[in-house]
Amino acid sequence: MTQQPKSEDQRFRDEFEPLSTGSDEYAFTIPTIIEKVIKPLAHHDAYLDIGAGHGNLTRHFSKYFKHTVVVEPNAVLFNELLDWAKTNGVSMSGQIAAWTPDVKVEGTFDFAVMSHVLYYIDAHERPDFVKRAFDLLKPGGRLVLVTVADRGSEIARLYQTFFTPEYYQQIPFADELYTLVQKWGYKATHIPFHSDIRTATKSEMFDVMSFLLLQRVNFTDPATAAQQDAFVDQYLTRENDFSIASPGGIVTLYKD
Repeated sequence: MTQQPKSEDQRFRDEFEPLSTGSDEYAFTIPTIIEKVIKPLAHHDAYLDIGAGHGNLTRHFSKYFKHTVVVEPNAVLFNELLDWAKTNGVSMSGQIAAWTPDVKVEGTFDFAVMSHVLYYIDAHERPDFVKRAFDLLKPGGRLVLVTVADRGSEIARLYQTFFTPEYYQQIPFADELYTLVQKWGYKATHIPFHSDIRTATKSEMFDVMSFLLLQRVNFTDPATAAQQDAFVDQYLTRENDFSIASPGGIVTLYKD
């Protein structure tokens, strides 16, 4: 039997998997957001997750709310997440879509999240991208943005190596995003954190790199593949495995 080629959504999911399982970010971000943002909310009726991905945050946060709405462009990840919700008795709905202006979401929300989503949005479109989610918050609601941080980090070196200088400058590093959202008129807080993404094999680290680079780099090109291999050897190879330092920040917007 001839094996069918994987869909683009399935390839994306496969590249996401080693990052999802290899990052220690969630050990900090999940309890921190629960304790500092979710539990203090006056109401816990509705939660909006934009770009939920694998559901690494959604699966933990949804149990604090009566209903969760997910907007996720990847059909494979979306269907996996809704299957999980059904199996676990979690009230969840949503749509397979990117967070574009024509996406309509009914209702208002106590809490919303955009975790590692802003990289995919051009810098000039980000104010509207964020505002459309913020406008759906109830009074007293909170919008959490999670993104990478520190232009001196290993992940920043990765971006500098493989992105054009122009695109590198667009990366929304958390400390800069915190300053920016205040200029946009939001009341906000910023909690920095350190994390590492570890893999057992070099091929898994290649997948992590491709995912972190937003699938914008053609590693099927022999010269670029050689550059990728050299980058891992020089910067990301440890004694027993491979890792990349990926610090980040939790930027919370307040609607009072």
